[in-house]
Parts: sequence; C-alpha cells; structure tokens
Amino acid sequence: LSRLLWVSGILCTATSDRCLSGPCQNGASCVDTVDDYACICPTAGVRYMGKNCDQLYDACFFAPCENCSSTPGSAEYRCVCADGLTGDNCTEEVDECLSGPCSWPRSLCVDQPNGYFCRCPEGFGGRDCRTHVTDCIDAPCENNGTCVLQPEGFECVCAPGFEGKMCEEDVDECLSEPCQNGAICTNGVAEFHCFCVPGFQGYNCELDINEC
Repeated sequence: LSRLLWVSGILCTATSDRCLSGPCQNGASCVDTVDDYACICPTAGVRYMGKNCDQLYDACFFAPCENCSSTPGSAEYRCVCADGLTGDNCTEEVDECLSGPCSWPRSLCVDQPNGYFCRCPEGFGGRDCRTHVTDCIDAPCENNGTCVLQPEGFECVCAPGFEGKMCEEDVDECLSEPCQNGAICTNGVAEFHCFCVPGFQGYNCELDINEC
C-alpha cells in the first residue's frame, strides 16, 4: 500500500513495511525488500524452509543425489547409491578390484563402471582366470568324447559305450546281460552282439520263433 504526501510542495510516495503483517513463521526473521520481503529461517533446532518458513526442512530437496532419504526438519540426509557407486553423494565409483577377484597368479584386474574384468596369463581364462583354457585345445578326450572346461581343469563327457577320465575305456555292455533266452553275448567297441540259441531271434534274441 502506498500513500501520497506533500512535503514542501514535493509529491512523495511512502511504501508500507511488508513485514508488519508478520508473514514469517516458526521464529523466522523478516527482512523488508524493495518489492517484497524475505524470511530468514532459523538454523537451530527443528529447521524450516519455504517462502514463509512454514514447511519442515527437507534436506533431500537440496541433495545432489537421486535416491535420497532424510528426516523432516533436519539438515541431515543419506544418499542411497546405485550399484557401482559409493560416497556421501554417490559420486565415487566403487573399485571392484579392491576385493582381489582375479586371484590367479600373474592376472591383472581392470576396474570398469559397475564391474571389472581380469587379464589372464597365457593358458588361463574365465571371469577370474581360473580356467585352464589350453586343456581342451590339446583334445585330451578319446573316442569322440567332448572336452568341457571346468574351474580347476577339464572334464570329458564320453560318447555312449565309453567311460574313464579320458573316455579311454570301452564299456562292457555284456555286463548288463542284454541277451535273452540263453543267448551268448559278445562285447564290441561301443556295442554288443547276441548269438541266439536255436528257436530265437532278434537283436537281443527276444523273439521266439514258431518252428512249426
């Protein structure tokens, strides 16, 4: 509000103090400005914010992190960091190599955003350099066995009819007595043959021949 005054023949304008209405709350101090007023919120005890200091202070409103938690009325806040980040404001990258994931001798850990990879010495591979990559290159599995890399070496998955660490042993199929009706079983390489007695036929001599 303003009013016109005549002082010694000069027209003057007087502006009222906007702080007189007491707009600032919760113990805040009011400062009258040229076109408005400003509230200075107290910093001791419970804190407030807003134009009139009428809102409980939310520290996350000013926090530099996206995922934030705070206690209303307090200046304290906590940033909930995403995977791969750390620090008060989640601005520091986690160094995954500090835990020593590349434990194999002579391996080198290289830190990456939210991860790592191991530079392995010759002859080793896998995420942590624990796989002997040369084991299967030498094709150790015999008789068409399949070589599968394992953390501590390799394993041979044998073709039917073979067994042993390197699939070097022929399975004796006759041990399961596949031949029926008194037939004689002869073991072969990954196979067997049944020699039927008179009156029977079939791969396992399972068929009774009607000799009439």
